[in-house]
Amino acid sequence: MAISGQALEGEPMGEYYASVRLTDHRAAVCLGKENVTTVSPCQGIGAGGACPIEHVLTGLGSCIVLTLSAVADHKKISIQELAVRVGCLTANSDSPSTRFTIHIDLGEGLTQRERAILINSARHCEVGKMLTGQIEIEYTPMLHKKD
Repeated sequence: MAISGQALEGEPMGEYYASVRLTDHRAAVCLGKENVTTVSPCQGIGAGGACPIEHVLTGLGSCIVLTLSAVADHKKISIQELAVRVGCLTANSDSPSTRFTIHIDLGEGLTQRERAILINSARHCEVGKMLTGQIEIEYTPMLHKKD
């Protein structure tokens, strides 16, 4: 199992792949050298792994933290603390929808201008762009070679 990605030349994001296998009624994901267990349905904290929705939230939060950190370095803004809490509400109806809430803690010691720069830069997170853009999902069966 592996996750790999390669950005296309001249593109900020490219085509990425994730491999997941079912093991003992849990989804097993390999992230580099780290193994992650996903339980389904979402069973809450202490269930022995994160649920798939929590993986999406973690990806979004991680992307925002890294984006803000890169902007702070580029703009020479010294941040003492940077934490992001991401939540979501979903509505199942004729038109399913999801609303993400993102709380950004920049700590103390920043000017109002520095805070505005960093908060506005959160919108440049590539995962956030992917989640807010048009999404198409294509399901295709994998073909196995016959021996």
